Amino acid sequence: MIGVLPLAFDLIRRAWRSGLVAAVGLAVAAAMVWLPTQASGEALDGGRLAAVWSLGLGLAQALILTAVAVLAVDGLARDVRDGQAALLATQPQGRVRWWLGRWLGAALLGLGWLALAVGVGLIMAGGQVPAAWQEIHAPQVQPLALPQGTIVDTGLEGPPGRLRLYLTTPEGDDAAGTLEIHSTTGARQAITVQPFRTYESDWPGGRLGLWQDGWPALVIDPGRDLVLRVPAGSGAANLLRVVVLLALQVLFVAALGAAAAGALRYPLALLAVLAWLFAAAHAPLLSSSLRPPGAQEEELLAHGHHADDGHDHGVSEGWWLEVLEGARLTGWSLTDALHRWWRVGDLGAGRLVPGAEVGQALLRLGLLQTVAVAVAGILLWRRRELALGDES
Repeated sequence: MIGVLPLAFDLIRRAWRSGLVAAVGLAVAAAMVWLPTQASGEALDGGRLAAVWSLGLGLAQALILTAVAVLAVDGLARDVRDGQAALLATQPQGRVRWWLGRWLGAALLGLGWLALAVGVGLIMAGGQVPAAWQEIHAPQVQPLALPQGTIVDTGLEGPPGRLRLYLTTPEGDDAAGTLEIHSTTGARQAITVQPFRTYESDWPGGRLGLWQDGWPALVIDPGRDLVLRVPAGSGAANLLRVVVLLALQVLFVAALGAAAAGALRYPLALLAVLAWLFAAAHAPLLSSSLRPPGAQEEELLAHGHHADDGHDHGVSEGWWLEVLEGARLTGWSLTDALHRWWRVGDLGAGRLVPGAEVGQALLRLGLLQTVAVAVAGILLWRRRELALGDES
């Protein structure tokens, strides 16, 4: 009886002889090399370094997932077309090993292409990865008022880092004034500021207090306009966590492709998996774009919010997203395998990807969703009627 590894290596050999391995590898390397050079330094915070790890790696992962989906579907579908799978019609255990071998082959190729993308990215970035920062916000929910001549405790507290704030005035006055930044460590810094502009300053650590002179009152939104960014580990560790998330996506897409090929004929299986990739990657965009004009503004106004204040008020995304996420597996939507764990943008921007989130992904995407799809795919494959000359 043929084992799982020989079947996986056989799929890899077939992909190599067809030129797919080299073609996808060249496309992935080109994405990592070419796309970051097209992004100007002003396009992204961090310039070219951020472009390598956000734009480049993002496009490379999209190419990898598409190639893995096609390869996983074609692996089993070609076996059916060539008549090899018909030899397993009376061997249920052989069918399980056959399915696992084809899934493993597609997954290993995907992981290899992902390793290539990371290697090329490190070369392009000179071995550098944006340092990881964690954003700390003040605990207040309501806008924070700063009366003139009074020290206000913002509630924001944290270790040394960078402080970013954005000031507004109820009267719309943009005249310059003085803002003093106080810390419970005893440090104090005075800066000349104007409302409706973003300012950054070094933060010595401790609890933040603000004092202003120049306006009857200043207003700060603590959830958006008052942020403390503190170092949160090395960029290499952040890269490793993101790569683990991307690898889990590869394993899931390989299982989804093999499951579709085990249940459907080749054209339908390929169409179903590619449609899922598109829906999973663009579910929020499709939801917002298919809503009637003005619907979002009406809902915001109905809840007492201004539509142009730049906040996510938790309003429903619309019926289309509910349709896209309607097919749920193990309690979670299938589409979150991509859009929930897609963190390459955070990697490029230097935002921390917590280890706890990787742990959740290992449990939900790895152990639950991928395993559930694999079990369903194996069951469908074992029950499928196979015959010589099947044209699927």
